[in-house]
Amino acid sequence: MGIDRNQLQYFMDVAAFRSINKASEHRNIAQPALSRRMSQLEYDLGCDLFIRSTRGVDLTPAGKTLLKRAASIIRQLDDLRDLPQEEEADGRNLRIGMPPGVSLMLLDDVVRSVYREIDDIILTIEEENSWLLLEQLSKGELDIAVVSRRRPQKGLTFEPYFVEPLYFAIHSSKLDAVGEQAPPFALPDADEAFFSTAKMAMTSLGRPAHIDMKLASIGSIKRLVDKGRACTLGPYSAFTSELAAGTWAFEKVGQPLLYRDLAWRSGEHDSDLVSRARVILQAVIERCAEDGPPGAVTILPESKTARR
Repeated sequence: MGIDRNQLQYFMDVAAFRSINKASEHRNIAQPALSRRMSQLEYDLGCDLFIRSTRGVDLTPAGKTLLKRAASIIRQLDDLRDLPQEEEADGRNLRIGMPPGVSLMLLDDVVRSVYREIDDIILTIEEENSWLLLEQLSKGELDIAVVSRRRPQKGLTFEPYFVEPLYFAIHSSKLDAVGEQAPPFALPDADEAFFSTAKMAMTSLGRPAHIDMKLASIGSIKRLVDKGRACTLGPYSAFTSELAAGTWAFEKVGQPLLYRDLAWRSGEHDSDLVSRARVILQAVIERCAEDGPPGAVTILPESKTARR
């Protein structure tokens, strides 16, 4: 994921308030969401920006260096945004958001389909958790997104997309390890709704539901699992390659399932890009359902009236 203007602005807010809680109140966004954005910024830059304590946060030397440059970078980004949109003569932007696991399954086919079916397109794919994708949709930073099912949100329209099961994943060599020999349970640093779902899934399998590690990316967790240093739980879409390879051991979770929706801004149902993107995404998920094992991906029928 690339560093964007909002991340830098949020970083400046946290630095100014010396508190993620106060910065989240100032920006009127959820504290866990802001905390994740700061963790992602540190991950993308490859360094610690904050010294966290019960009293709040202080900046590390790297954080102080970034603070000196952040305002200048934001101004430069704003200047670029104000330039004449010369690219409009050459193409249009289609901005699609996907959770990281879903993108692993859909991305190749989406890219092929977009460039085959829409002329003169500039495609942007944003990988984020569902809460942040919905935030970006509301701000007009995305045209359409695949999100985990959420309660209806004002200004956005939701359409049922597909449902997929969860899988517990562990390296085959560690399958029978117990006690201190068992690898730690790691999850991506998602939202509380997913953590709650993960704990219910682990309980249904008769496994400990305690989360030992939260990492910024699914890729990092997979590397640990591949070395036998962690176990994890995630949707089918995140493990398509590993399920086919057979080097990991998997346990399929019967319940709960993950429901995915398509989301876009209300009133843009018939806009050219959104309607074309919906057609492409529906065709792509149909191909995924046909190519995958039975029951791995179940297409949800479109509701007669989309949820708003």
